Amino acid sequence: MKRQSNSTSSELCLEASSDFAVNNLKVTAGFRTHDAEVLAGGPLKVEFFVENDNAAPLYLSVRGDRARLRQANFSFAAAVEGKEVNLDDPAAKTMDLGGLGTAAKIETGAPYRRMLLVNEFVRLEKLVAALTSGEVVMLRLRCQSPLQLAGSIEQVFKSRAEGRVADVALTIHVRRDDAALEALIARLAAEIDANRTGAVSAERELAIAELGALRHPAAVPYLQNLSNHPDPVVQIYAQRTLAIMKPVGWGE
Repeated sequence: MKRQSNSTSSELCLEASSDFAVNNLKVTAGFRTHDAEVLAGGPLKVEFFVENDNAAPLYLSVRGDRARLRQANFSFAAAVEGKEVNLDDPAAKTMDLGGLGTAAKIETGAPYRRMLLVNEFVRLEKLVAALTSGEVVMLRLRCQSPLQLAGSIEQVFKSRAEGRVADVALTIHVRRDDAALEALIARLAAEIDANRTGAVSAERELAIAELGALRHPAAVPYLQNLSNHPDPVVQIYAQRTLAIMKPVGWGE
């Protein structure tokens, strides 16, 4: 059964979920966003969640994608109402080399949550060229993730999704505001470069991942400056983004 939660506008859908059964245990899984409107070409964050409504705990298999520098087992497809623009996967040609996997324990009252940056899966930067300055359009986002669940850690890596796929659609507004986007890019770059140390920082990693995922021309000089940052994680994201942008170009 699918459920959705709308904002005050009947056109918007900021949260949607479905119910599933695992060994006769009920699980609810879906996606939500806290932003009814985002900047064209700016970051779009969506939260994936799994809720266990039973007394017994469940375990969910989760894995990273080390080649694409993003979470594995997620897919997003985006379309803009009234516009013909191909919002494709920026890493479509990158081979899946696997990544570290683990099992997330999900107990009653303690749902699993994972924040995802949709820009890592969809070329949302194309929205800038598709819209005129100040224009607001509806973005329809299909979110999918297979649910590899089991009642024990030992079984979760042996189990399969068996048709359990969280598959929902969200709808939000997108507005083109170039000045606001460029200000956001400058702010992210300043946050990353505020403390040039080699110590790995979770906050800095989130910021460089977001800056790189925008793939905006205004970010290029910042990324070039950050490509020799003493933090190796910043270097990886900056150098990889510059390599992606160079052959792809802007607005293709």
